[in-house]
Amino acid sequence: APPFTRITQLDAEVVTTGQQATKITSLHARVLGDNPPNSTPVRVTQQFMLALCTITPNFKWVEMFTTEVFPKDISFNSIGATRFTTDVVIVDSGDDQRNARWDQPLMEYDVAYGVRTMEDLHALISFFRAMKGRLNGFLYDDYIDNTSTLAVLTDARAAPATTPVDQLIGAGDGGTKVFQLVKTYAAFGGFSQIRPIQKPNDGTVKIAINTIPVFNFTVDLATGLVTFVSNLVATPTAAMTLAASGTSLTISGPAGTFLGFVNGDRVVTAGWSNPLNNFSENDQVNVNGYNPDGSSITINVPPGKGANEAGRIGVVFYRHPAPVSGVNITAGYGFYVPVRFDTDRLPVSLEEYGIGGANDVKLIELRPQDATT
Repeated sequence: APPFTRITQLDAEVVTTGQQATKITSLHARVLGDNPPNSTPVRVTQQFMLALCTITPNFKWVEMFTTEVFPKDISFNSIGATRFTTDVVIVDSGDDQRNARWDQPLMEYDVAYGVRTMEDLHALISFFRAMKGRLNGFLYDDYIDNTSTLAVLTDARAAPATTPVDQLIGAGDGGTKVFQLVKTYAAFGGFSQIRPIQKPNDGTVKIAINTIPVFNFTVDLATGLVTFVSNLVATPTAAMTLAASGTSLTISGPAGTFLGFVNGDRVVTAGWSNPLNNFSENDQVNVNGYNPDGSSITINVPPGKGANEAGRIGVVFYRHPAPVSGVNITAGYGFYVPVRFDTDRLPVSLEEYGIGGANDVKLIELRPQDATT
């Protein structure tokens, strides 16, 4: 009724096809008539928005994993199992068709067999309570398979000690500096399976390039990713001079500044005032000349890059951390299995005086996305 027009519903709908955008599918605002009459401002009685997400939400922010290790005295005597899931369809003739539902198996453990004493039982109860049953994940030491090696001798009592050449984890290409720890299980006839190792044991990882041990790397204990860092860094404190000539730059400084760099090294520069002289790890910049006394070095640069500059202090110049093309990267390590309890109920009993027991207490391995702190 005059003097106001009553807007009772306003709708806006947006549908997008972008993979990274949140999909806003509906936006509504509803306004009822003013009461008392002619009141101001207009009263918005309802406003809401609907959002549609076409990808699985990322729940990494929910902390449901701890780096606590399950009691090793119990895991030592427990039973482990490697489980796949396979669909098998059998027709009337008896022939069958098999389809693997998992590329990677899940490990399962029955830790009830590891409870031998009252101390073990109390440790299990305490750990179960701390993990709140199935809620939180944790680390498990599988004594049968917890290193990068496999027992191969017929009379072997245990897997041999780890070495930096146990497992091939990748090949250098001159640009990749991050590699996933893996373990390969090989069998007769060329069949094999590669298992990603996501929970290496702290301090056990050894790395080699073409069988030569190296130490310029870091290890993410939450993911098993090995990241190489530069093994040669020049941080001169004296003023540096840069002379540009076509597609080459000659950098000069005190004698010894660039000792260790050789032709072909892929390099990174930073700290120059002119951005045309700074090159990231994504740039293809290589050494193509150097002074034997280490006082200067020449690098090739992309067209349009490089400018004369003198008297600059604070320059950083380092060899690209990625292994060069054609080399094999190998690793040796110890590792844990990320698991959780497969039950919210813990059945225990007193077998006899001083001896405790538990029944059917299973652990199940967590996939990588479920085992992130």
